Amino acid sequence: MVAEEIMKHGELQLTTDQRRQLVEDKRRQIVAFISRNCIDPRTGTPHPPIRIEQALTQVKFSIDPFKSADEQAKDIIDELRTLLPIKMEQMRVAIKILAEYAPKGYGAVKGYGTITREEWQADGALVAVVEMPAGLYGPFVERLGKITQGTIQTKVMK
Repeated sequence: MVAEEIMKHGELQLTTDQRRQLVEDKRRQIVAFISRNCIDPRTGTPHPPIRIEQALTQVKFSIDPFKSADEQAKDIIDELRTLLPIKMEQMRVAIKILAEYAPKGYGAVKGYGTITREEWQADGALVAVVEMPAGLYGPFVERLGKITQGTIQTKVMK
């Protein structure tokens, strides 16, 4: 009965080191989220994590270790706009994977975004449209290039 009341209404007391570690872990998650989902609108490329970390230090945003990283990242992006040109963007990419690489490539494609359209050709090739965070495009093409030994065909759609 007492334990139940403590669990419902009590607060967990953390040591300074434990709290610092939680904040640092959450900070890494936020930086990863921003790096993955945001781009520099001038160049169309993602900001490197180190640049995001430096800007985060400058804006002095207080990170809550118990709030979700995604939720906090959206607030932090607004703050970062004062220092960095930054834009959250999704992109659509049309891909074609030859039949011999299609099964392995399909699994990799699903890991990077949402397949909004897929069509299996008569020869076994996969033609699909994938929606993904703009910051993942580079790693996406690199990974599929390795899987398909450079035969992947991609086209960024408007």
